[in-house]
Amino acid sequence: MSTEGMDETKQAIPAPQTAPVDVREAVRIARQYMRDLYEGEKLPNLRLEEVELSEDNAEWLVTFGFTASEKDVETNSFITAIGGSTSRPRRDYKLIRVDARTGKALAMNIRTL
Repeated sequence: MSTEGMDETKQAIPAPQTAPVDVREAVRIARQYMRDLYEGEKLPNLRLEEVELSEDNAEWLVTFGFTASEKDVETNSFITAIGGSTSRPRRDYKLIRVDARTGKALAMNIRTL
């Protein structure tokens, strides 16, 4: 088979980069990372809140929420001011960054709403 006349300047177009670590694996890694960091502490009502791949596809950004300790409650200041009493347990949110290539948990940050 002859290659004469073929344009040698044509090159294969690389496929878009995708993260080797899929979303389910990133969430599993992030959850285990949190449990390891909070070893011996309860994380009541631990719930996955958000997960997204960073714009540069380098990191999975995984947010978990959990109920804060019973002494930490949110109160409605307006209702309290008029003599009422409503409170609910405060939820805390943590953002875990996971390397999308290696699956290594990189950091945990406070996620504010």
